[in-house]
Amino acid sequence: MLTLLKTDKEDTNKVKTLNKLGWHFFLLGKYDSSLLFSNRAMSISNRLSFKNGIPPACTNIGSVYLHQGNYSEALKYYLSALKIQEETGHKRGIANTYNSIGSVYSAQADYRTALKNYLMALKIQEELGDKKGMGTSYSNIGIVYSSQGNAAEALKNHFASLKIKEETGNKKGIAISYDNIGVIYYEQGNYDKALQNFLITLKMGEEMSDRYMVASSSGNIGSIKTTRKEYKEAKKYLDKSLSLSKEIGAKDLISLGHQNFSKLDSALGNYQSSLEQYKLYIVYRDSINNEESSKKTVQQQMQYDFDKKESLAKAEQEKKDLVSAEDKRKDQLNFRFTVVGLIAVAFFAIIIFFSLYRTRKQKSVIEKQKAEVDQQRALADERLVVAEEQKSIIEKQKTEVDKAYEKLHEKNKEVMDSIYYARRIQRALITNEKYIEKNWNALKRIA
Repeated sequence: MLTLLKTDKEDTNKVKTLNKLGWHFFLLGKYDSSLLFSNRAMSISNRLSFKNGIPPACTNIGSVYLHQGNYSEALKYYLSALKIQEETGHKRGIANTYNSIGSVYSAQADYRTALKNYLMALKIQEELGDKKGMGTSYSNIGIVYSSQGNAAEALKNHFASLKIKEETGNKKGIAISYDNIGVIYYEQGNYDKALQNFLITLKMGEEMSDRYMVASSSGNIGSIKTTRKEYKEAKKYLDKSLSLSKEIGAKDLISLGHQNFSKLDSALGNYQSSLEQYKLYIVYRDSINNEESSKKTVQQQMQYDFDKKESLAKAEQEKKDLVSAEDKRKDQLNFRFTVVGLIAVAFFAIIIFFSLYRTRKQKSVIEKQKAEVDQQRALADERLVVAEEQKSIIEKQKTEVDKAYEKLHEKNKEVMDSIYYARRIQRALITNEKYIEKNWNALKRIA
């Protein structure tokens, strides 16, 4: 990974690499290196406007400040991460950040607010089916119940967390669960079981090179050894714990380390040293939980809540304005469509009117022409009737003429026959004129 950073190209891949390194060094308890890489990741993300690169960087930085006991700064970075995750809709990230915010409140003994955040995280993780995240949430909820003295609920949640972490292979989570379960057994006076769990945590922490975990579990083992009056062993573990805590700057563990040494010195009769250790415990404790720090934490949460409400109100107003603008645009469009529609209706009405007028006029002309045609047809029919009548009369007259003609023809024939008959008789009776003339001339000659 470090080799990849030597390239001059600053892109989203480089941001992702820097964030991974930031988290890696946080887990190792090398907080300065974690802050260095995480701040570089954030700087490049801002230059590239790469929103998704900012929340992981904020989470890394917030986690460093949480372990250093700087709760107001831790919360500031967690809230910055949450804001962007809500904007981008990154639900898994939102749930993880709720867990981180809950841890800030839990560290300040504000268990009510801590539990509220843990439960919000768990709800989202259940919706997403995020088993790894659920394991973390159950663990955190168990810590709250343990701090409130509800050991039964605490163990129930811690064992539920351990089961999920074992199923998902979350080695660091498994170690944390053993540590949390060990704390409950220690508070119940079951030192054998407590020690058994702390030793498992210590071994896993060393395997992972997790210095915070090694320091924490070493302190817990040293405390049990003190209770059992195994002072030499106790001092060995407490020295290891305090030394590592100072190396990584974990104020919460430094505070507990001085408290444990105060108890050990008191048990050994070193009351002056015990008092000095106790004073150091108070100094570190108060530096973590001072009134100003708590006030800053509350102010930041209130400011975030206010900004979120204001952002939601602004978004709602923008939505209303958008709806109003959309309604106005729709009204304008409707008005325009109405005007265009009315113009179109008027235009078509005029067209229809003139069309009807033209149709009626044409109809009137056609009806007039039809009337004339009907009149002419009537006249023609009348003429036809007259013609038919005349034809009938003519045909009747013709028939009568034909009959008269036939009769006349018959009469004429009869007359002609009579004439021809009379002529034949006459010719038979009357001598031929030429014959007479011939005979007359012959007589003249004789005479």
